Amino acid sequence: MGIEIEIKKRICSRQVFDNIDKALRSSPLVAFKQKRRMRDVFLDQSNKIHSWQPQFAVFRLRVADCIEPMTQEQKFIATVKCKATLIDGVSRAEEYEVLFQNPLATSLLQNPSPPIHTLDNEFVEMQVLKRFHLDPAVGFSIFGEYTTIRTSFDMACWKDAIFQQHGVYETPILELDETIYSFGTAFEIELETAFPATVESLLMNFLTENACAEGVTKSKKSKFINFLNRNIDSNA
Repeated sequence: MGIEIEIKKRICSRQVFDNIDKALRSSPLVAFKQKRRMRDVFLDQSNKIHSWQPQFAVFRLRVADCIEPMTQEQKFIATVKCKATLIDGVSRAEEYEVLFQNPLATSLLQNPSPPIHTLDNEFVEMQVLKRFHLDPAVGFSIFGEYTTIRTSFDMACWKDAIFQQHGVYETPILELDETIYSFGTAFEIELETAFPATVESLLMNFLTENACAEGVTKSKKSKFINFLNRNIDSNA
């Protein structure tokens, strides 16, 4: 798909997280979109665990359920992220993403071990098999997972300000994340945008005006690195 640019803000506590959620939901300028539960499962090969490491790449299979409004919809999303950086609270990464069909996704989650060549899936063949230099005669292995409860808000109220500065209309989607690891829970704001400096300023102005800015800092580590380190924003 291309380069994904995101602002990432660490939220220090559940109280601050709840205050931000309340401010967003009560603002007449902000539109609530949905709340989803996302199970993120990471796969590699059993004989090459963490083979992505030298290439700064990861293969993720996401199971997303909509919990507000409550629906029966369930999505399976396969993603490869490469060359990810997080500098001064701004993440940049190459991202390739597709919707997976339910039978294949469920099969991989329940039994990832069948040889890759039997999957007969173009995304796996083009973006995973070749990029990770995996053996097509060997299956996948699940090496970990975590769950994120994500509430999304449409920030169309920022559209004009972005246009005035950049001559382009953009409607950022603010994602308020509660990520549940086996070792603890992390809270974060994510905003995908082509104009991180401008959107960060708009975000911090909104938080300050709603007395929610204290306890919000630039994220030091991504969700995935926190998962690997088993610590939230640690340099370990």
